[in-house]
Amino acid sequence: MSDIQRSLRVEFRRREGSDDPACALEQLIVIDQAIIDIYQQSLCDVAIDDYDTGLNLQLKQGGPPSLEGRPFQVFPAIHAKVFATNGDVTNKGRREKTGLFDIVTFSGNDSANAKLPITSLTSIEAVTDVYTEEGRKTVETPRRDPDTYGLVADQSIYGTFKIEYATTYEQYYWRYTGDNDDEIYIKGVVIAYLEGATASLEFDDGDEAIDFDKTEIYRVTSKYVVDSEGAWEYPPGWPDDTDYAQSSTDETPDNSSYQVLERVHFMGWVNKRGVDTYEWWPVVKEQPFQGHSSYEPQYILSLNTNAPDGFEQAFDSIDFGKIKAAIRRRYPNVDGA
Repeated sequence: MSDIQRSLRVEFRRREGSDDPACALEQLIVIDQAIIDIYQQSLCDVAIDDYDTGLNLQLKQGGPPSLEGRPFQVFPAIHAKVFATNGDVTNKGRREKTGLFDIVTFSGNDSANAKLPITSLTSIEAVTDVYTEEGRKTVETPRRDPDTYGLVADQSIYGTFKIEYATTYEQYYWRYTGDNDDEIYIKGVVIAYLEGATASLEFDDGDEAIDFDKTEIYRVTSKYVVDSEGAWEYPPGWPDDTDYAQSSTDETPDNSSYQVLERVHFMGWVNKRGVDTYEWWPVVKEQPFQGHSSYEPQYILSLNTNAPDGFEQAFDSIDFGKIKAAIRRRYPNVDGA
């Protein structure tokens, strides 16, 4: 373990009077008395199968819900295309955070990213010796890359740097706009797209989405594809074949710059007393089958047969064979049942 790794200690503090919309509780890492300002990571910070173009495009959920919806931020503020697969998004404008600190490590490559996109670099200082790929000591100092909003060096290097920087973001709100009878949870996925880079963030419009007294035992999902034109149903031969056997349309998703996401249709839990519950989510069909009642995606059943600590007795009472049979009746073309 290096000296800088040994100097890490983690603290949790509530910043009084903060105007930071990302979160009131921030995770602060103290390194040699320098405050490294890092956004609290959310369980909803998801990015699945990102198409790697190098651009450090990020979506962050943070801040309390309001009448405008659930707040989230798009980093950096360079006018990414933002849309939701279920619900609406509202842009509330560009904002900036300055005086951010971070520790960035190069591990045998010529580029690296900070925790957030770097829109301006105030200072950079090596906190370890810096070496070339061949093992020679060097005074190489990385600089801001205006294309990726990260750091770039003239050659592949090994070394760790302390930086001060600023970032910009666009403040958004997601709001479910359909009918919710308060008996089901509504899931929505927000996607940001820019220059071939994609990022996604999942919202759940339920107040009790996390219950630590129960654990998931199964879920039914299906895949869909997102490109710069929006969301599409998952073609059967993706990504080599973009056509849909059930549709005569010539419009298909772009298989050169895309993101594959997973949506939940049905989910079941069991609590420690062996009582099982389930929820289902209405899923809007995507292009080119919007409004087609006869179309069904390829469903996938995932089972959790390993009991977590404290759930052993509850799992002994579960008949997974009956669960599979019930899922097959509800979703005849499901895989995994």
